[in-house]
Amino acid sequence: MRLYQLLRLTDSATGLVVSNTSFSYYIYLLLAVAMIVSILYSASLSKSERQISLRGNKVGNAVLIFLCLSFFLDFLHQCSLFYENYTSSEYSNYGYAIFSAVSALLTLLSCLYCIMSLIYFKGTNYKFSSLGFLHFVLIIWALCRMIMILTQIMNIDESAESFCEFIFLTVFVCFLLSLILYHDSKSGGAMKAITVFGSMLFCTSALIAWSRIIAVVSGQSYLLYDVSFTSLTYAIIGVYALVIVLTSVKKDFVNGSET
Repeated sequence: MRLYQLLRLTDSATGLVVSNTSFSYYIYLLLAVAMIVSILYSASLSKSERQISLRGNKVGNAVLIFLCLSFFLDFLHQCSLFYENYTSSEYSNYGYAIFSAVSALLTLLSCLYCIMSLIYFKGTNYKFSSLGFLHFVLIIWALCRMIMILTQIMNIDESAESFCEFIFLTVFVCFLLSLILYHDSKSGGAMKAITVFGSMLFCTSALIAWSRIIAVVSGQSYLLYDVSFTSLTYAIIGVYALVIVLTSVKKDFVNGSET
C-alpha cells in the first residue's frame, strides 16, 4: 500500500500526496491494527521469566555490523546535505544546514555506540556501563529528527511520508526507553513493552524504509522525492529490533546466550 502511494500518488518534486489523499488514512489504520496485534502477541506469550540474550548471538552481531555501516553512510549523507544547504544562496536553507550538522554529529556518535555495543556483545570483557552519555545518543538522534519533521508536516494526509517517519521515530524512542527500563529493573512489564514496540518498530520500518528500497531496486528511484534520512538505516533498525524481540521469546535464538 505504501509503495503504491509512494510511486503513484506522491509528487516527486515536493514529496506530498497529491492524488487520493484519503489513502493515507488506510495506511494509518493498518499501523493501528499492527499495534493491536503486537499488544495481543505480547500478552499471549508465556508469563515465565524472559531475558534478552545478545552476547554471542551471531545474527544479532551480523545485523549490528550492518547497522554500524549504515550509520556511517548516513553520516556521509548528512555531511552532503550540510554542504548543499550551507552553500545555498537561499537564507532559509541555513537553518537546515545547522540541523544537518547536528544530525551528522549525532549519527557519527550513533555509529560509535553501535561499534562499542558490537565489541561488548561479541563476548569481550569490555564494560558496557562505561559508555555513559553514548547510551542516550540514539534517543537524542531520534528526537532531533522528530523536531525537524515537525517543521515539515503540513497535514497528515498530504505529508504521509513525514508523518510515517515521525511515527517510526516515536516508536523507536519508546523501544529504547523500554530497553533502558528492562536493564534497570528486569521487570516483566518492560519485557512486554520491548515486545510491543520492537514488533511495531519492525512494521513501521518496513512501511517507510523498505518501500523506498524496493522502489530503488526496481529502477523507479526517479519517482522518489529526496529525503534527509537514509532508508537503509531505518530498515536495519527495524530488523535489529526484531532480533531483540526474537531473543526474548526464544533464549537459544541463533546461538544466543544469557547476558
